[in-house]
Amino acid sequence: MASKDQNAVKESDKKKSRRQPRAFDFSKHPSRQVALEIAYVGWDFKGFASQDDSDETIEGHLFSALKKTCLIESRATSHYSRCARTDKGVSALGQVISIRLRSTISTGLGVFPPSGDSKEGGADAEAADGGGNGGGAADSDGDGEDETQDARKYGKQYWLARAPGPTHPGCSDEDLKSELPYMQMINGCLPSAIRVVSWCPVLPHFNARFACSSRSYRYFFVKGHYDVEAMRDGAHRLVGEHDFMHFCKVDTSKPNMTTKRKILSFEVEPVIKDSVDSPYSIWAFEIHATAFLWHQVRAMAAILFTLGRREHPPEVVSWMLDTKKCTVKPAYSIASDEPLLLSHCHFPPDLVNFLPSIATHSRNDSVLDSLCSQVLCRGALVVAMRQSLSGRDVVSAGEKDPRSAKRHEADKTAGAASETAEDIPLGQTLKFTDVPLLIRQSFIPGHKRPSLILLGGTGPKADAATRSAPTPPAGASAGNGLHLKRKRPDEAGAAPES
Repeated sequence: MASKDQNAVKESDKKKSRRQPRAFDFSKHPSRQVALEIAYVGWDFKGFASQDDSDETIEGHLFSALKKTCLIESRATSHYSRCARTDKGVSALGQVISIRLRSTISTGLGVFPPSGDSKEGGADAEAADGGGNGGGAADSDGDGEDETQDARKYGKQYWLARAPGPTHPGCSDEDLKSELPYMQMINGCLPSAIRVVSWCPVLPHFNARFACSSRSYRYFFVKGHYDVEAMRDGAHRLVGEHDFMHFCKVDTSKPNMTTKRKILSFEVEPVIKDSVDSPYSIWAFEIHATAFLWHQVRAMAAILFTLGRREHPPEVVSWMLDTKKCTVKPAYSIASDEPLLLSHCHFPPDLVNFLPSIATHSRNDSVLDSLCSQVLCRGALVVAMRQSLSGRDVVSAGEKDPRSAKRHEADKTAGAASETAEDIPLGQTLKFTDVPLLIRQSFIPGHKRPSLILLGGTGPKADAATRSAPTPPAGASAGNGLHLKRKRPDEAGAAPES
């Protein structure tokens, strides 16, 4: 009899262990509209926006962490909006999102009482602003959020027209003492390459995309032998309001979207000013604009690189901006995604104020310091390998110069090269660095024009007089790497920059 009772108790225990955990009841807790400032190294992710066929996106990891910590019930009920959307491989330092999270305090900026209460929103929150938030429809910056009634009512024009208020105070003392440790909770469930670096309460209907007044990007590159002054000249020609239809990727789903954008500033500056003379010095394009088109930054970078290689004069930028003269888009490959950084999202000072605490900032700094050390060591390893190989002796095996006779004769006439591989006697031993640069480049597979080759991440030296080309007329060949193509009927519009 005792044995049967024991078995019954064990069976009851098994049933209890198989029971599903009790669902979290969000209706019993206040919620709060907040803005989160997010930084991420996007090299190993498939972009910022969620995708149906992959969880390896920034949003995928972010919403997974928010659900795991019971800060939101679902994305659909989170009143979510994002400032910008970045493509695969692109990183961000100042990405901003707005979302409604579970809270522990009953009053304060952006606070809403538990959904079981009779009030629809917190008194302090509603008194602060009567605006609306929501997901928002896709805008000129490629955000592609879910459109809601709030977003349609309180869109871009609402935030542009609103009168500015007093400077945002940031997190109050009550927030710092009693509010949930949002950053610590979320970061504890995120990969180290994704960090929430700060948060602040916002107006109850704050929209991160529509309220953003401008955005800044940085595109990093190795100086090598680029003509920086020519690149600066071209960059300054891009400043102002222009039609950038030849500097973006087309989105055929939005044929009526304007391609006019306003660039506020475009600078070409060294990242570390003490090492500007080194061929390995790191420089950056620093672009500040009210909005961007899809792939606009990478397209502009690609054109400036052709100026740096002296394949075109800076006037080619003005020509491409003049859509009456340049009637078809030149065919060119946009620059790589990995060097691109969304550095800052700018807001009116009365809407957001990010001030992280010392403790949370120290933890984030430690994580990024570890990642920085790892990347620097990997870079130093590759540099050491290349330096060792470059210092070796090599022998001429009688290789035939891969360049065609016509191509070599053209280079020789232009003064770009006077030697061929056949000029080095069979069996001669010499230092690899003593082999003429263009001869070395001619043996690199897949390259037809030495002037377009980047050896070791740097552009080869070139004489401006031999590499410059006159500004092409409308409908003519751009020459030297920019080849014109007929514009297809579906290229009428363009999508936002990521």
